[in-house]
Order: sequence, then structure tokens, then C-alpha cells
Amino acid sequence: MPKTKFKPVLHLFFFFIWVSIPCFSRPVITYPPQTSLLFSTDAVSILSFKSKADLDNKLLYALNERFDYCQWRGVKCAQGRVVRYILQNAALRGVFPANSLSKLDQLRVLSLRNNSLSGPIPDLSSLYNLKSLFLGRNNFSGTFPPSILSLHRITSLDLSYNELAGPIPANLTALERLNVLRLEWNRFDGPVPALNQSFLLIFNVSGNNLTGKIPVTPTLSKFNTTAFSLNPDLCGEIINKACASRAPFFGSPSASGPLGQSAEAQSGGGGGVMVLSPPSSPKKSHRRTGVVLGFTIGIALILFSVLLALAVVKKQRVDSKGTKPTTIASPEVTNSNA
Repeated sequence: MPKTKFKPVLHLFFFFIWVSIPCFSRPVITYPPQTSLLFSTDAVSILSFKSKADLDNKLLYALNERFDYCQWRGVKCAQGRVVRYILQNAALRGVFPANSLSKLDQLRVLSLRNNSLSGPIPDLSSLYNLKSLFLGRNNFSGTFPPSILSLHRITSLDLSYNELAGPIPANLTALERLNVLRLEWNRFDGPVPALNQSFLLIFNVSGNNLTGKIPVTPTLSKFNTTAFSLNPDLCGEIINKACASRAPFFGSPSASGPLGQSAEAQSGGGGGVMVLSPPSSPKKSHRRTGVVLGFTIGIALILFSVLLALAVVKKQRVDSKGTKPTTIASPEVTNSNA
């Protein structure tokens, strides 16, 4: 009887175990969204850029397979990641949207030269592998992009022919690997930074509103005056233009010095003293006045000499006419006397 009493209980126990085992042993399978199977983050970044920068639909991008984006115009991949994106002369029109290409963290070269992109340049600080950035010949506005200063691997930077304004950052000197820096034909103002990157080979800041004395560094001294041209308020020995001096207090004779003399030579080695050259305009005006005065006096003397010569000649003619009758009559007087 005891055995028969426990049989139903045992059956229930084994039935519970049989039902519970599949619940604990069955693996939970989660399927990723369909978009993640087809769209990599690089492809999404490029499509996000196209949506705002290609308003005329010049870029015919289509994504049917996982790595189709590596065959898109301007895209070059390495191991499935975008390393070069070159769309110069692509007739793009629109803006450079934020949080688009900035997600291409393996990007080495980005070129959007010679398009019609406008608006500010977005934050690019996440492109820490970027070596070359070419954004010239567009319509970008705003100030110099501060995020570029964190791209310490960059070697080539071209922001020329845009509408960028404000000062050129002094800490641009921190980009030690720069060998190309083109900032010409913008609206930058303020002083030229004391660039001293030893690898800098191409440099141009012409056609801006830069002011003040150009720092005499070994790097900047390598470039000729055309690299600084069309900045009317720049001066210094690099462009052979004297800097206007301010009138010194109490007539201090040490407040000015000849062009080309270093600040250390004038201040006894002290730092932070700007070279002040004597103003050249008063001397030039005095010289011009002296030249004009001398020229006038010279012409007056010549005219006086000519008039005097004419007067002498006229007098001699008059004298010669007065003596002719006496010389003719003298033979007749002689014959009558005979």
C-alpha cells in the first residue's frame, strides 16, 4: 500500500522535470535588425552626408549588398572601412551636415574641393586618423574650425577660397606635421601666427585682412612676399615693409629702430618688444618737396640764361647797325680831301 500511495506523486515529479528541462536548456536567439545586416556605420555616414550636401542628386548611390558602398563614387575602402573620400569637382550643392562624415573614424583623406558647399564646417575632431583635408573653393562660412586643431596627424590643410572670417588660431603651431597650409582668399583678420613647423613647404595667407608685423621665424622666412600679398596692413622685414611706429613718450630715442633689426637687439635681449621703425612718409614728402623746388629753380635759371643771351645778342645787333654809316662814309671823306 505505501508504494501505491507514492506512485502518483512520483509521476507528477517526473512530469514536472520533463516539462522544465526544455525551458532551461533552449538557447535564446536574438536577431539583429535587418538594417544592421546591410548598412554599416560608414555607409550610413556617407548617406547622411549626401542627404544634405547633394541637393541636386549628383551622387547616384545605391546599397543592395553589404559592401556596395566601397564601390561608390569617391569612396576607397580598406578591410571594409572607408579610408579615402574624394569628391572634388563633383558639383555638390548644399551644406556639410554635422554628425555625418565625422563618424568615418578610419578616414585618412577627405577632399570636397571645388564644389558649392556652404555654411559652417562641422566638428571633425573624431577623425583622429585624418591626414589630408581639402575643403578649398567652396562657400564655407564661420570661423576657423577649432576641431581641426585636435587633428595631430594632419599634414595637408586647404581651406582656401571660402568665406571664413575671424583670427587664425595661434595654436595652429601645435600641428607639427603640417607641410601644406593654404588659407588664401578668405576674410581672416588679426596677426599671422608664429608658425615654425619644420616640414611646412606650401604656405599661403594672401587675400585676407591680416594685420600687424609678420613674425620672423625660420619657417615663415622661407616664403616670398606673394604668400602674404593683398593684406594691406601686414608689415615686417619678410615683406620688406616698415611697420608704422607710435610716437614715443618723452621723446625716447630707443623707441624706434631700422627695419630688419630684431627686437632683442633693440631691447637688450628682453622679450615681447615689437620692432618700431621710423615713419617713412615725412621723409618722402620732404624729399619730394626738395626735388620739385630744385627742378623749379633749375628751370628758372635756364630761362634767365636764355633771356640774358637774347638780350646780349640783340644789343650786339643794335651796336653793329650804329657803326655801319661811319665805316661807309670814311672813304668819301678821304677822296674829297684829296
